[in-house]
Amino acid sequence: MKKYLIVFSLLLTTFPLFAQDKLQHISHAQEEQFKLRVKQLDEFIKRFNLEIDYDGNKIKEPTADLRMEGIHRLIDAVYTRGLNEEKAAVVKEFVQQVVENNTALSFYDNHWYAEVNVDVEYKGTSEKITLVMQQETNTKKISRWIIRSVKADFLSVKPTKMTASLSPISHELNFMKLMTAAEQHPDNFANYAGTTFKEDQRNVFFYLLKTGDLKMNQVDQIRYHFLQADNWVFTVDHFERSTDNIGWLISDVSRVADKEKELYKLGVLGLTQ
Repeated sequence: MKKYLIVFSLLLTTFPLFAQDKLQHISHAQEEQFKLRVKQLDEFIKRFNLEIDYDGNKIKEPTADLRMEGIHRLIDAVYTRGLNEEKAAVVKEFVQQVVENNTALSFYDNHWYAEVNVDVEYKGTSEKITLVMQQETNTKKISRWIIRSVKADFLSVKPTKMTASLSPISHELNFMKLMTAAEQHPDNFANYAGTTFKEDQRNVFFYLLKTGDLKMNQVDQIRYHFLQADNWVFTVDHFERSTDNIGWLISDVSRVADKEKELYKLGVLGLTQ
């Protein structure tokens, strides 16, 4: 009996020490995770430029090796693990060129965009809409975010059929067919704008907000597109998970020649103006 009491006493003595050690280990892991987390996009930009370390302190002696390591830590680890050999080589080349060219991101540069997915209500129905935002900065470095494009299928005014047209003698009938077409075929009314018509869903979006037919509920997701690096485009998304590769991270890297970036703006971002 005495032996059991001694063993029990030892357990009582060692368990708090074990628990304390476990808690300290967890606390240290959480602290490390918090330190490595890219908490804000401004922090992402400063880490990308090697302006600050993981504690937010200014780096006094930056080196190429240190910056290369820092940029690799800013890339989504799940993304890199899923790459094939060719794409992995592209990402490696991207990091090397950024470091070799001393490429720096600037908050005041207008060559980066925010793709904002928003939940909206349109005439009582829940819909999704994408706003593409851009930094606009004046000569005094006073900046603001502006809406450059809006994308949503329900905002489209493009005709569903391309056959509708006005007869060349419509003027002889005082253009009466316009009223009939507007009432019976409103989805195809844009046919009457002619071949030079270019749709701008942003104008439709602003008008529906003004009339109250559309209401914005909440932002669901944000993706940033950076076109600042010569011959490269990369995106940044926010990741939440139980690792130290967390927060705002590079989610995709593509080699895009500078002369082709206008096509990227048109096709991916929907910038028509």
